[in-house]
Order: sequence, then C-alpha cells, then structure tokens
Amino acid sequence: MSRVLHAHKHVSELILIYEGTGTYLINEHTYQITKGDLIFCNSNVLHEEIINKTPNMSSYCLGIGNLKLTNLPKNHFLPNNLTPVIKTGKEFEALESLFEMINQSILNKKHNPEEFANYIMQGIITKAVQLAQEHAQEVEALDNTLALKVKEYIDEYYFEDITLDSIAEAVKSNRFYLSHVFKASTGFSPRQYIIRRRIGEAQNLLINTTMNITKVATSVGYNNSNYFQNVFRDLVGYTPGEYRKIWRE
Repeated sequence: MSRVLHAHKHVSELILIYEGTGTYLINEHTYQITKGDLIFCNSNVLHEEIINKTPNMSSYCLGIGNLKLTNLPKNHFLPNNLTPVIKTGKEFEALESLFEMINQSILNKKHNPEEFANYIMQGIITKAVQLAQEHAQEVEALDNTLALKVKEYIDEYYFEDITLDSIAEAVKSNRFYLSHVFKASTGFSPRQYIIRRRIGEAQNLLINTTMNITKVATSVGYNNSNYFQNVFRDLVGYTPGEYRKIWRE
C-alpha cells in the first residue's frame, strides 16, 4: 500500500528498495526509484510513495527517533538541500542483510530484539551516511516564488476549511493564475494537494493512534465522516478501517 503525502515530526526514515520499481515524491521533487536505491527522509520532510502496479515494489523502512548526527539538526540524515535518493551499488547486499537481520529479530521476538535491532541500526546509519557523503548532490529548490508560497500556506492550514479563494487572498494572487502556476510546478492542483496532505496525515493517525474514524476525519479537516471515508478509499484503495486493520496485523 502506498503512503500518500505525509511527514513525520519526530522521526526520520531510511528506506531500502530491494525489489521492483516505483516513484517517490519528496518535497517538490519526483524520483524514479528501483532496486538498490536508498532513500533518506528527514523529519518534517513531505514525501509520498507511489507504487507502480507492475512490477510491484518492496522495501525495508527503518524509522528512527532521537537521531543526532554531527553538524545536522535533530532527526536529519543529511542537509535538506542534498538529493535524498542514492544508489547503493556494491553495498546493496550488505545493507539488505542488515535490514533483514532487524526484520528477523523482530519477527522472532527472542533474545532482546529491541537491543539487537538498535545495534544493527547504528551500523546501517553509519554505512548510509557514508554513502550519502560520497554520492549525494545538491537538489534544486522550487524556484517559483508564488508556487512556494501556495505550498507553504497549504502545508500550514490544510486541516482547516481552506479554499482556492482563501489561498488566493493569503498569497495576494489571482485564483486562476495561482492554480495554473502551482500545478505547473508541483504536478497537483491546489485542491489535489490539499486532499493528499489530509489523507497522508490521516494515514499517520490511523497507524500511530487509537483515534476513531470520526475523530481522524475532523483532525484532518473533514466534518463529514462518510465523505472522508469515500475520499480515503478513492485515493488509498481501502477504507480507513480496512487500512488500519491491515497495518496492525
């Protein structure tokens, strides 16, 4: 199942693709990814996994809290101006083995899996950061000032009752012009982006909290629970209840 546009406030993610291909949207940039790619997601960085149906994509995802590396903000693997996707090359098999060791220790639930996983995690981080230092390059920032203003406004207020008119008033632009510019820069209309931000956050809440569906809906900006569930199903492919059940099995 793909995760719609979302960010993690207190956790960074390290993702290793071990099978298939797909597309990742990280901030305003799109990356075509394939087996052997290593993806760095700093905390508070918006990202979305768009999985192609054929061939299917499989990955290990390591979520890390309280990460502190030298000369970087908390929960950052690398500066935000560096490309977050790198090729592991000859290091792929070694990294895959380390990820699988953590996976097996958790599945087996023997011999203090948390402590074991923590030590292996430190080895993965060390190797991943070395690869990033060797191969990461600067990535171009969104260069359209108006599109950036619209994005920042939606990111801050997506859970409120915002409309194209309220966005236009906030950024002091014509609603039709800003919509055109935003889609040209991001690939989404403002309305599509609002929906993806809301559903992405809803997925976070369904996975990480015990909120009921109605509470999740209102938390991300939907006062009508039935409408929220329809939007969620259309975008994710499952109802919110089905999605939560699958993730917790």
